Amino acid sequence: MKPKVHWKHLLSLPALGILAIGGVISVRGQEPDPQPIGGLQPQVLFAERFDQSPPLREMAALQPEAAPVGGEIPLLPLPKAAGPFPAEPSYVDPVLQQTSDEAMQQPSMPGAQFNFEGVSNADNSSKVLPPDPNGDIGPNHYVQWVNLSMAIWEIDRATQTATLVYGPQPGNAVWAGFGGLCETTNDGDPIVLYDHLADRWLISQFSISSTYYECVAVSKTGDPTGGWYRYAFRANGNKMNDYPKFGVWPDAYYMTANQFVNGSLWGGAGVWAFEREKMLQGIREARMIYFDLYAANPNFGGMLPADLDGPPPPAGTPNYFAEIDDKKWLGPADALRIWEFYVDWANPDNSSFGNNLQPNWILNVAPFNPQCGYPEPKFCVPQPGTSQGLDAISDRLMHRLQYRNFGSYSTLVTNHTVDIGDEAGRTGIRWYELRNNGAGWSIFQQDTFAGGAPNGEHRWMASAAMDGDGNIAIGYSVSSATVYPSIRYAGRLKDDPLHTLPRAEASLMEGKGSQLSQSGRWGDYSMLGVDPLDDCTFWYTQEYYAVTNQFSPWRTRIGSFSFPSCQTAPAGDLQGRVYDAASQVALGGASISAGTYNTLSAADGTYQIADLPAGTYTVTASLYGYQTVSEPGIQINNNASTTQDFALDRLPMATVRGTVKDGSGHGWPLYARLVISAPGFAQTVFTDPEDGSYQVQLAGGVAHTFAVQAMLSGYLARHPVVTPNIPETVRDFTLLVNETACDAPGYQLAAGCLAIPGGLLVGNVYDANSGAGIIGATIASDQRPEEATQSQSNPEDPNVDDGFYILFSSQTGMQPFTASEAFYQDDMQQAEVITDGVALSDFHLPAGRLLIYPTTLSATQAPTETITYTLLVTNTGGAPASFSLSEVNVLAAAAAPNGPYAPATRRVSPKRLNDLDASAVYIYRPPETKTLEGGDLLRSWHSGLSHPWGIAVNPLTGDLWVGDVSAAGGDDIAHRFTPAGQVTGDTLSLIDPQRPIIFPADLVYDPFSATLWQANVGGEPCVVEISPQLGRPSGQVICPPIAHGQRGLAFNPYDSTFFSGSWTDGILHQFNAAGSPLRSVNLAMNISGLAFNPDTGHLFVLSNADQGFDVYVLDGESLTILGGFDVSGLEDFQQAGMEIDCQGHLWIINQVSGEVLEVDSGERSACAWADVPWLEISPSAGNLAPGEWLSINLVLDASLANGLSNTAQVVLVNDTPYGSITIPISLLLPEAKSFIPFISR
Repeated sequence: MKPKVHWKHLLSLPALGILAIGGVISVRGQEPDPQPIGGLQPQVLFAERFDQSPPLREMAALQPEAAPVGGEIPLLPLPKAAGPFPAEPSYVDPVLQQTSDEAMQQPSMPGAQFNFEGVSNADNSSKVLPPDPNGDIGPNHYVQWVNLSMAIWEIDRATQTATLVYGPQPGNAVWAGFGGLCETTNDGDPIVLYDHLADRWLISQFSISSTYYECVAVSKTGDPTGGWYRYAFRANGNKMNDYPKFGVWPDAYYMTANQFVNGSLWGGAGVWAFEREKMLQGIREARMIYFDLYAANPNFGGMLPADLDGPPPPAGTPNYFAEIDDKKWLGPADALRIWEFYVDWANPDNSSFGNNLQPNWILNVAPFNPQCGYPEPKFCVPQPGTSQGLDAISDRLMHRLQYRNFGSYSTLVTNHTVDIGDEAGRTGIRWYELRNNGAGWSIFQQDTFAGGAPNGEHRWMASAAMDGDGNIAIGYSVSSATVYPSIRYAGRLKDDPLHTLPRAEASLMEGKGSQLSQSGRWGDYSMLGVDPLDDCTFWYTQEYYAVTNQFSPWRTRIGSFSFPSCQTAPAGDLQGRVYDAASQVALGGASISAGTYNTLSAADGTYQIADLPAGTYTVTASLYGYQTVSEPGIQINNNASTTQDFALDRLPMATVRGTVKDGSGHGWPLYARLVISAPGFAQTVFTDPEDGSYQVQLAGGVAHTFAVQAMLSGYLARHPVVTPNIPETVRDFTLLVNETACDAPGYQLAAGCLAIPGGLLVGNVYDANSGAGIIGATIASDQRPEEATQSQSNPEDPNVDDGFYILFSSQTGMQPFTASEAFYQDDMQQAEVITDGVALSDFHLPAGRLLIYPTTLSATQAPTETITYTLLVTNTGGAPASFSLSEVNVLAAAAAPNGPYAPATRRVSPKRLNDLDASAVYIYRPPETKTLEGGDLLRSWHSGLSHPWGIAVNPLTGDLWVGDVSAAGGDDIAHRFTPAGQVTGDTLSLIDPQRPIIFPADLVYDPFSATLWQANVGGEPCVVEISPQLGRPSGQVICPPIAHGQRGLAFNPYDSTFFSGSWTDGILHQFNAAGSPLRSVNLAMNISGLAFNPDTGHLFVLSNADQGFDVYVLDGESLTILGGFDVSGLEDFQQAGMEIDCQGHLWIINQVSGEVLEVDSGERSACAWADVPWLEISPSAGNLAPGEWLSINLVLDASLANGLSNTAQVVLVNDTPYGSITIPISLLLPEAKSFIPFISR
């Protein structure tokens, strides 16, 4: 047990976030707080998870990600483009390139150099649309990641050969062993970028199955097959981060996303900055700065961040964000909007986006119309041999927004798809070059490229970039009624006439097939990168079809080309060694910067920055705890290597101490978390919960940013900068309450956010038997019971135990307080509450604790002999205990994880993950199987509930618990009924405030703990224990590594394992009580309810569908389908939860009518497990005071045995907090007629 009297400590801790609820702490991954009005203040957040992966090349291969036929990665449209809009007069694009076919033949684009196959849909096991083809080129590798697989090629430029060295593997294979949804989901929208300033790789994809994450990884070296620093950032509390796009910049990795509340309702644009410097060093406390733009203008959306190629921008240059807007979406004119994103990592509160979130520049562009009258007809790009068109996605800019710095000016290059205005209704590519010579951004040139003479060809889904010489290239898709979707590219030299792409287009791959999917999805983006070695060679990846096929067999191509006139800029290498000046010991992890090019020294102190542009640099070496050294005038020459060593002097350390207190009226000390950051350094400390004090050792003279956040809910964070003086610096902090919400304990809204007289009580609630902290105990004032809180887990702070609480009391002076929790006796303590102060009081709750001897029983008896054996039950706890004994007619099987395991998949759009019915499943093909007996309606009654879903049956009483869903108008409460439908009045809350969900789904009864377990939709994919004694969730959860929330749930009493499933993926899972997955199989069914019959070993699956059987019957051992039947009283998509009773009857919820149906399953019993014919127990129940014991007689009648070997369990169910106890029993009958009775204990 950890020490409790003094909480002062200085330990460095992982930087998880905190969320304080109801006046107490709950430490978990941080999610964004609601923005202040206007959203002007940045939110500073930390990763929920972090680790370092093993080398990717050494990680075990994963199965390809399974996706259903016709599966679709979502692209949610921007509502600003949805219209309807008034019809416009016909027009011709005013900047349409008017170039004849003859003129387009000369000069021509250069031919392809590399040209090889990338990842295909075949690599996904099943089919998914669209591929989102993107990848990037590094010095030695090309990395491609498409939906849903990633591959890495080693590049040999001398022979122009690409060798596959990794994959294709599911994208989430990079996160194998990471834990959480980044490991278990593979949702797509991937991004790959090479960070040439640091010789690292950045990869990312979203995870949107239940909560909304951005999974980001940065390679540890320039080798993408090596190890990775892996992060899971909560993008937003309840807004889906759709269509995320990244940009590399010297001070951060920047991201945009289109946000949708709960994955469906438009939630505005979101912009993020990730702390690049710390991510490159693998520091867990890397921060994320976030702005939500919805309040600024809900029509902002479809943004891209600038992505750097070539030389870095001038120091301090902000990143640039851009979006394109048709005047019908956001007037008054068609325009590009440009924002500046300034990040101040030293003082994150000073970070800003745009001009108070409004754009810094609005650049009117030549008028354009989105594709073919967007949003309808949406699929206007034709294909040969089919009427099915393709989506041109013309409501946003296309990846990337490329930035270049040419010294005297900088450029941005980007593009989008437009309707060119000809009679054929063709799409073309509007591209832009923006320039900034120091006076601000302006449009230098713009052009709509449609490929020359009108020939019916459409061009769209482009990616544009500029090489280091100023030449521009664009890669894109082309298709028509006679030309299969193909991959081509066009371009211009820097001296060609402005506003043109005059070089005749070239083909990277001519398609030979059309896409037949009715989704029409193509793209959703592509990627044109520039080789960092020569800054001249363009690398493009895009999709195509080699054959027309309804199962969407798309392929991708990767190719490169360069303009011969582009000359590689002179470059050389910088290398050296970093060491301690006093000891000469090598220093690893030092940051070496030449301008904004940077690297880290290896463990032996050596470093190298390869291919550094020739010139004169000031080179800086820095390492936390050492004096930074800068060497000016370092000359880098072409094709030469320069050596510069650094000897660093250690800095003296300073003690920084102080307190954190309330600054809004009470002035009391605050238990707070301080994340302290400096270049190359991060550390987390906590204040003392009683006096608010902290103390930490930091490098003297170095500016540190303190992120100070109260562990008590309702306070605003602060981010002051502290530069410690030697030998000691005292720095106190005051935190203000959020006056808008005014939800901090001890404050109330009344003509402002005012302090209520009173003080705080802090402490822990412990188990008096074991000394362990109790989570979920209630601590309340005896004088004012409404002043109450719950004890919490506290995994981050090693000096504060679990069971910690903070309680506000308006009653000061000596006051009585009581801590209580189910299965424990109350503990009342007197505590002196200090006005505007903090008092300490711990509670120790007594509980009964039962021990049983012997723990197993094995007996050998004659076939006709009856023998009585004795069990001794003793209460060693500090409170009375009651118990009962039940029988299970089989010895518990050891449930082992033997597989097989079905690959994760998804059968619905993310915005339909939380639906109440399965009507949005992409394609449902019910299994063909025979009709079985069953389905007759035995009785039905109306529940009287608004929207019932889950159902559980107590096999001992026959009573039923039926859950009501608040998401559909119910109350999220389970109501108890008799089998005849009579309301008993007993209710259970189904919601745990610590685990928010969308709605509670199926229920199952656990007879050994006398509790219910519940499957949840939305939130974490866990099953939650519901305690009838508590009347609410007990706090116990089982969280198997499942990608999606579950709907159906069943329990096997023989081995205490669970079955779960959902139509979200159609996968049936089996897992044990520890959450270990045992096996899974893709049934491809719309699973809504499950029930297991232990007598027959059959698993019943209820399908929410408009076709096929209502109920399918599976062999519980092999999980093969035996047959199925329909149920009288169920229509299309009405099916919800299901359970089975001891008579073998199924109980099914009709969620639409609100009825509860008792249905013939075709089987006649389901509770043989609950009776052992050869075993009698006496007494079968008892009550024991502390220290008392009771003898239990077990009568084994061998004449009733079944065969020579008989096994069973005796389960001792009790009212203590330690759960039931299982005693294995075996009765053996010898083959020989003469024997000596024998018992083993």
